[in-house]
Amino acid sequence: MDRRICAIIGSSAMTAAEFNAAMQPILQVIDDPNISLIVSDETGCATLTLRYLAKRKYRNVTIYHLGEEEKVFKNISGLPFKTRRGFTSYIEINEALRQNSELQIQL
Repeated sequence: MDRRICAIIGSSAMTAAEFNAAMQPILQVIDDPNISLIVSDETGCATLTLRYLAKRKYRNVTIYHLGEEEKVFKNISGLPFKTRRGFTSYIEINEALRQNSELQIQL
């Protein structure tokens, strides 16, 4: 079976409580080896998603980074995720997430 790509796109202002209520149940449903996730390195929903996935040792993740620096790796230890760097804005990242995925989860 081919792997499907799902983008996680959410608010940079999302709190941990909002994440736990909205995203955590969704991520439990898509915890599937045939789904790869793509997510930005933006604060809020994306960072909370990456922390959740790292804690569960989810490996099928690619992080789209603003610029060349991997700022998420400084904040979350032990990430086994792939990266794509060099984006110039979060608008550009979100567009790339939409274009490079079959499924999108947006909050």
